This record gives sequence, structure tokens and C-alpha cells, in this order.
Amino acid sequence: MLTEQQVSYARQSRIHPVIPYLEKYRQSFSELNARLDGLKDDDDAHKRNILPGEYLLPFADEIEGLGFDLRAFDIISIWQVALQLLPTHAFPRYDLATCLSLVYCTLPIQSERWEYLFRKISSAKHADYLEALKDDKRNVNIFRTRLRRIGFETGEISDFVYSTSFDEIKRLIRVKHKDKEASKTLDEIEIEEQRRKNLFPKLDEIMENWSNGFDILHTYFD
Repeated sequence: MLTEQQVSYARQSRIHPVIPYLEKYRQSFSELNARLDGLKDDDDAHKRNILPGEYLLPFADEIEGLGFDLRAFDIISIWQVALQLLPTHAFPRYDLATCLSLVYCTLPIQSERWEYLFRKISSAKHADYLEALKDDKRNVNIFRTRLRRIGFETGEISDFVYSTSFDEIKRLIRVKHKDKEASKTLDEIEIEEQRRKNLFPKLDEIMENWSNGFDILHTYFD
């Protein structure tokens, strides 16, 4: 499990290779924020959904083939910057998580069909394109293995925030009505969770952003 020292260092670190590219598109992300801010509640929800992808396309194209890892430490580092550049609206961060997942998962795949996947699935017919890829079983397995690795790493962040695993929390909830120790442990977990959230703000937002960001990928590849 991550330690507080590791999380603290990750939040300050700016050495991940993706971060300079995020900084390069700071002005573009600022324009995206302004456009999203300008949308009213009754505006077309479709526009709110598609704008982030359009603004992320140049960034996605530029990091295509960039060698990088997505360990829990890396995700925390990247998201400290992402939360600064995209502070108000969640949809752009969902799309950013999708983008990074796609680039990372396709890095070992040597096939034109899998190149620039974020651009290819940003069209209205993205579901058709993803569905068509499923016949490439060898590369689907490569993609799926790396996608599950991301899931494991975001799970590490979750385990840190809650000081234990979701499985253990669910087990304790199941038995708390007949086990006073389980009920006491749940109270202690809740206190520790709040302490960690106060000490490291926005960590739970990372989990939510990435969960939504690669949900679509799990739909097709897991």
C-alpha cells in the first residue's frame, strides 16, 4: 500500500513525461474551461460532452507513442497538474483519463488499427470502431492486461484513501450487526479516511475521474 510519504512526494513531483505536454496545452485547456463555463444549464448536454474531447485531440496526438508508466504514484502526479488546468468541470478530466489509458494500453501494440485510438473513438461512431477491434484477439489481450494494470493502480490509491481495501470494508459491513469489533473497526476506518482526505485533498476525486474515464474501455475490453 502507498505510504503518506510516497503520496506527499507524488503530489509535488513534476517528472512524469506526460506533464510537460499538459503544460504545453495550458492555454487550450483555459479556453476549454471558459467555453464550458459559458454553457448554461439548459444548453445542449451533447455540447458539454463533446467539447473536452475536441480540445484534447492535439494533446492526444502528440503523446501517441510516448513511453510512460501509470503507476499509482504517476497518476497522482499527473492529476495534481490536471486538477490545476481543469479545475471546475469533471468531463474534461474523464476524457483525459480515457486518453492516457488508451495511449498507455496501446503502447506495445504494433498495428495501425490501434494507433491514435483517442482520435478514432472521438467520432460519433466510436462504439462501432471499438467493437470492430475485438476480432484482433492477440492485441485485445495486450490492451486488456494493461487496462487491468491501471485498475490495480487506481485501486492502490483507493486503498490508501480508505486505509484498507473495498473488499475488507464490504466484509466488515456485512458482519457489523453481529460483531462489535467490526463495527468499531469501521468507525476507525471512517476517522482515518477523513484524516487522509484532509491531509491530501482531491485524492478521492482522482479515483472518481479515472473510474469514469476508463469505464467505456472496460465495457468493450474487460
